[in-house]
Amino acid sequence: MSAGYCRSCGAAERVFARPSLALEHYAEQIVALAARYEISDVRVFGSCVTGADYSYSDINLVGTLAPASGYFEVGAFVGSVERMTGYPVDFVIDGDERPSYLDVVEMVPLVEEPEPRIAAVDFGRAPWSLIAGFKNRRVMLVAELRRRGWLGIGAGDANDADR
Repeated sequence: MSAGYCRSCGAAERVFARPSLALEHYAEQIVALAARYEISDVRVFGSCVTGADYSYSDINLVGTLAPASGYFEVGAFVGSVERMTGYPVDFVIDGDERPSYLDVVEMVPLVEEPEPRIAAVDFGRAPWSLIAGFKNRRVMLVAELRRRGWLGIGAGDANDADR
């Protein structure tokens, strides 16, 4: 789903009733677009975070620029996000001279970073079936997977760790 354009004035047509819905739909595309313009750590603040946004609200974003990036990249990014979502965008550069109000407002990452997966080196170098402490390592793995909430169907029964 992409925002259309008004045939009479060329303005973006709003497909979503509120900007927070547009952000939710386009979040991954916006982060990919930010990376293309060398903008990282994109976060949302303002009415889209608090749930107080209406059809006339704007989108407030904050992000970190790469050292070689400047206002041209920010302008291109903002224009692209406005065309994509159909809502006006305010972008604040997070850095040494960031506005002081950013210290007190709630900011939410546009896309949550996934937790790192368990690496095989965490449990030993040899395949588990060939090592002496196989049962102990399997119990450790099941406990870690249970702690992270990654156990699948059938893997979380009480007797599973005792086998």
